[in-house]
Formats: sequence, structure tokens, C-alpha cells
Amino acid sequence: MKSQVKWGIAFIAIGLVILPLGYPYLLMYTILLVIIGMALIIFRNREVIIEKAETKEL
Repeated sequence: MKSQVKWGIAFIAIGLVILPLGYPYLLMYTILLVIIGMALIIFRNREVIIEKAETKEL
């Protein structure tokens, strides 16, 4: 498992742990943590694609 996936799962888990507390300012952090976690999981292989494209140009 790549480190991006591990960090993504960790951010989502932390966000879901904070969610039941329900204070308004904590909800903002919860949303951000879940979004960052999902983005890390969704875009985990993008750097490989970018590196391949950069090496083909040279």
C-alpha cells in the first residue's frame, strides 16, 4: 500500500472521529480532512504519470 493511501485513510479516519463532536469550528476541520484524504487516495498515481511525461520530452 502506498504512503498516499495510508495518509488518506488516516486523514479520513481522523475526520470521522472528530465529526461526532459537532462543534461548528471542528466541522470545518472535519470536512477539510476528509476532502484531503479522498484527494490523496484518488490522485495517488498521478506523479508516476507526470514523471513519465516529463522523461519523454527529454
